[in-house]
Amino acid sequence: SRRTEPAFGDLREREAGSPVRQDAGWLFSRYLYRGEFTRAFQMVSQRQYSPTESDLNEVLTVLCRGRRLSLAIRVVDQAHQWKLLPATSVKSATIVIDVFGKARLLHRALEVYEQMLIDGIKPNRVTFNALISACARSAHADLAFRVFAAMRVRGISADKFTYSALIDACAKAGRVEQAFVIANVMSAQGVEKDQTVYSALIDACGRCGAVSRAFHVFEEMKRAGVHPNLVTFAVLIDCCGDAYLPERAFEVFREIKHWDLAPNVVAFTSLIDACAKAGWPERAELVYDDMLRSGVQPNDVTFGALLDAWLRVKDYGRAAAVLDSCYGRGPLSRPNGSSTMSIAENSTLAAPRLRPSARTLIAVLDIMQNASAMDAMYHVLIIMQRHQIWPPMRQYAEIIATMADLAQVWHDYGPPEWARRSLHRSTLAAKNDRALSEDSSADHISDSGDDGVTQAKSAASRSDGETSANVQTDFGNTDNDDGPIDPLEYGIWLTEVGASNNVHRKHAFSKSVAKLIEAAEYCGRSERVQSLRDISTFLRQTEKDHAPKH
Repeated sequence: SRRTEPAFGDLREREAGSPVRQDAGWLFSRYLYRGEFTRAFQMVSQRQYSPTESDLNEVLTVLCRGRRLSLAIRVVDQAHQWKLLPATSVKSATIVIDVFGKARLLHRALEVYEQMLIDGIKPNRVTFNALISACARSAHADLAFRVFAAMRVRGISADKFTYSALIDACAKAGRVEQAFVIANVMSAQGVEKDQTVYSALIDACGRCGAVSRAFHVFEEMKRAGVHPNLVTFAVLIDCCGDAYLPERAFEVFREIKHWDLAPNVVAFTSLIDACAKAGWPERAELVYDDMLRSGVQPNDVTFGALLDAWLRVKDYGRAAAVLDSCYGRGPLSRPNGSSTMSIAENSTLAAPRLRPSARTLIAVLDIMQNASAMDAMYHVLIIMQRHQIWPPMRQYAEIIATMADLAQVWHDYGPPEWARRSLHRSTLAAKNDRALSEDSSADHISDSGDDGVTQAKSAASRSDGETSANVQTDFGNTDNDDGPIDPLEYGIWLTEVGASNNVHRKHAFSKSVAKLIEAAEYCGRSERVQSLRDISTFLRQTEKDHAPKH
């Protein structure tokens, strides 16, 4: 189906009879909708378009509904420069509070509320509901009740959204009894409980491990004639998962179809997570299979749950394979060689190639490094490299030393299956020659054909604060079909990157380079030994010069 793109201000400009302004407004909103915020902001700075308060409200509302919160916050920050904020109306202020609340920036939501009071703007019920929800999302139950008290002082009555937000605040704070007190008050005042309220009560029970009580609420919900929705089922599955009751989670999942509902990505992900917590990684992958068969596309949270399933049982190789299926090149292959993605490969359905989070990959790298899972660790490093995500400088020494050890293991026993499928040894020399390719940016490393020492010395004048995050090489190019380099070449590449970017001045790694030299000699790579020795000499001298003096 064709995606409709909102043209903020289009009807208003049409009424104004200004075709030029109408086109500019449509283009401005289109840029923001597509995430091209720089071009949209340039239109304003270059006076090609002047957004109005109504434009701001519509843009923020659409971005919030699409969960594009980082972009919404950028727009809010720019709106101050456009003189559209601080808000002059209760509607605008409430929308901004909602943006910050959903982004879990409670302090900024409170600042907007305080500015409202200073400017004499009277908050309404929607404003207070947004602020209570912001407190709930940030797990500040006490503050949520203080906001509720301020609401009552102003003579504003609560509605079902108010009570739902308060119950949610209790749930996230683990106050299950207080959540039920609010539900009873709600009923006493004649406010009917809906799907949102019942789901929040179930969530409160689940967070406290009260599984039986959660199912009691679920049965009460059905007796009251309130049909559960997918959120209700997902919360109940989470409740079972947190209590390590995966079989019961599957029972809840099967009941979804009895209500003429089709499980969505949230329900499937909750079930995968329940399998992960129970130590059932194989069952988690079967659920993932069923998810793809159903035409439901996984997201980052789905892959995170599947990754967690294998990490919990310490199968780091399979965990790396999950990362590769999500962020790498190939399908998710089973240990017996079959592919979890075979259904997708034979149809138009395929799991999305998502942009990995640097935080996630580095956290997984730390886990594998601590577990001394060298093959899996190297697999993660290759995935990181494809996406131009470099390891933290503090880890250079340990990674280089691990690559030296792994290179000797591969030399004796050969690479693992995942590497044999993609490793092309005939390209290693060419890859090394291109390791530090010249880029148009001044931050990139020169590829003049000199050895690593010359490159390192030419970069010695750079500031100590520069990191290798700015360095780009063709190793991370996902369009390159040559496959990954081997551990020894990766260690050499990281050594050259670290030396060229002065990493050694803060995090010494010359001892690790010595291990790399031993590995090169052991593997019969004599052509690499001399250049490594030159780099090692340079590193030792530089580290000595920058060592703390007592």
